[in-house]
Amino acid sequence: MEKSFAIGAFFKKYREQRRISLRAASPDSPSTLSRFENGQSRISGERLRAVMQREGIRYWDMQQHSDQYLSPFKQVADLLYLERFNMQSERVDAAVRQYKTRTVSATGRLQELNMAVLDAVMKARKTGVTTALDIEIQQDIQRVLFASRDWIIYDYCLLRLAANYMPTDVLKRCFKRAIVQQDISGSEYGDYYLRLVEQVSLVLLCRRDAEVQTLCAPQLSDELVNRFDGEDGFTIHFLNIMFNGDTRAEVETRLSEMSGMLKTLGLVEMDNYFRSYIELIYG
Repeated sequence: MEKSFAIGAFFKKYREQRRISLRAASPDSPSTLSRFENGQSRISGERLRAVMQREGIRYWDMQQHSDQYLSPFKQVADLLYLERFNMQSERVDAAVRQYKTRTVSATGRLQELNMAVLDAVMKARKTGVTTALDIEIQQDIQRVLFASRDWIIYDYCLLRLAANYMPTDVLKRCFKRAIVQQDISGSEYGDYYLRLVEQVSLVLLCRRDAEVQTLCAPQLSDELVNRFDGEDGFTIHFLNIMFNGDTRAEVETRLSEMSGMLKTLGLVEMDNYFRSYIELIYG
């Protein structure tokens, strides 16, 4: 069986391979880092970032090292994001099966939350019906998100996947917290923040929420948008068309040029995805 996510073990191996002492890696508390590396305790996100910055460790290093060191939930969230334009793809089933295999022996409330969200995603995929998460699950997701002083990739992924299965008031409350967290952290986790902005924007647009424009549109700042092209670039463009269009006819006129580009590039699934949202939003 595949080993579960063991970031402490990765740090230890990385440090020892480069002959970095515990004291050099964590001058203020080498014993704390030692316990973390050996799975005996956790360390704060602030301390973890400090060690990573000091030793030049990037999250990309961990992702490339081995699936063993890639969080199963991050992995399934990334795979589902890649399939977002075609949730009927067999790769969606494969991604969730892989997650269940990797976490078969995992226990705890976070794992229960993850499974509840993924079950909601799969149920909607198979039935075409979106059902809200149980109240208790919603409350626990809020506790997880609001308990964090600084969000990590997990928080952004959890909220993005749960967004469509939360009542509007709960979703907006959590998203407003995400905005505050992103303002604090700056460009850190910008990719995952953008994914969250995209999803929340689409959900609130479909629900015709009166606050969607003022809440979501400002998050698509030039600074953030200019970092992305390809599929994310097209999605941002689509959202801006929706935010700035007054009527369905105006939106479809502005969308037609992008639609032609998508078809030329062979991105037919993306074009169909955007068209489906036009139907959902305008009826």
